[in-house]
Amino acid sequence: MAKGLNINDMAPEFNLQDAQGNSFNLSDLAGKPVALLFMRYVGCPVCQMDTIEYKQQYQALKDAGLEVVMVFQSSLDNLQRYSVQEVLPFTTLSDPKRKIYKAYGAEWGIGGFLSLKNLSPIVRSVKSGHRHGKFEGNEFQYPAAFIIDADGRIRFSHYGKTVTDAINPQTLLNQFKTLNLSAA
Repeated sequence: MAKGLNINDMAPEFNLQDAQGNSFNLSDLAGKPVALLFMRYVGCPVCQMDTIEYKQQYQALKDAGLEVVMVFQSSLDNLQRYSVQEVLPFTTLSDPKRKIYKAYGAEWGIGGFLSLKNLSPIVRSVKSGHRHGKFEGNEFQYPAAFIIDADGRIRFSHYGKTVTDAINPQTLLNQFKTLNLSAA
C-alpha cells in the first residue's frame, strides 16, 4: 500500500482520459478548488449509489465553488457507457491501471473488503436498484476523497477504511465550507 498524502502537500499532477475520451490534467482546473474523488469501478453497486448521490448534489457543490472530478478503475469503454447512461454532470476519469490511485495513496485491503461495516451500504445500494456489473481493477480498493485548493494544495483528505467508506456529498460540502476556500 502507498503512503497517503498530507494536508498542505501539493496534489500530484496527472493525465487521464475523461468519459468523452479527452485528455484531462488536474492542472486544467488550476485556480479553482477541486473535489477529487476516487471510487472503485462503475460495476460496483455501492459506487453507483454514491455516484448518483454526487449527481443529485452536484449543483450545491458547484454553487459553493467546488469543481468535482471522479476517478474510476474502470476501462474507458465501461466508463463511457455508464456516464452516458447516468448523464453525469461532473468530470469522470478512467484509471484502469490505478496509477493515480497509487500517486494519491488510496489504500486497499482484504480486511476492508470483508468488513461487516460494508453490509449496510451494500443492502442500501441493492434496495435502491443498483446491480453489480463487470468487476474491474482491484476489488479490494478503498475509496478516497480530497479537497484541493486553487493553488493545488491538499486541504482535506478522506482515506476510506473499507470498500464502502466513501465520503458523502453533504459531508464533503460541509468540510469545503469550513475551509473557506475560493477560486484564485
